[in-house]
Amino acid sequence: MENKTLSSLLNDLHKIIVFARYLVSSNYEKDAVIEILQTIEGTLTGVSNGREYERAAFIERILEEVSGDPSVMELFSDSLRDPEYSEITDNESEIMKYLPVIDEVMKEARMNYNEGNAEKSHDLLDCIHNLPVLLLNKKNWKAKVFWKTSMKHYREKWQDDDFLVQEEQRLIPQPLFKRWMS
Repeated sequence: MENKTLSSLLNDLHKIIVFARYLVSSNYEKDAVIEILQTIEGTLTGVSNGREYERAAFIERILEEVSGDPSVMELFSDSLRDPEYSEITDNESEIMKYLPVIDEVMKEARMNYNEGNAEKSHDLLDCIHNLPVLLLNKKNWKAKVFWKTSMKHYREKWQDDDFLVQEEQRLIPQPLFKRWMS
């Protein structure tokens, strides 16, 4: 994927996940939030499978869900209007490895919101909302820090020690000694 396109996707994901988190915390219309989360999932799945990121269509589908609410529409349409680009160095392969993690969190957030557990849905979105921007900023990106802060807090609060553990183990390289001992 072209760096500029991937950069735009990650910046958009960050903003839209923050947007979805706001809607969840506001107990916004259930169907609209579910549709927004499904739209994120569909976009991530498509990009992970090699489809091109179609920014205009993605943003339009997201904003369509709140188009009947002028105050919410105004709040978010301005921040999503123009694409934002950041420098991506040589970590496209790592970014692509993390898109399924974001997708999995979106699914969990959607399922929890659908089941009436807005607090857990909010916490899921909260634990992942900075990941897209962290991935863009490779100089400051440390996978271990992400897993030991954002995910650890979520796991402790919800007593869900197994949440995304396999993904974490797959994505964080183990020291040779630990791999040898396994």
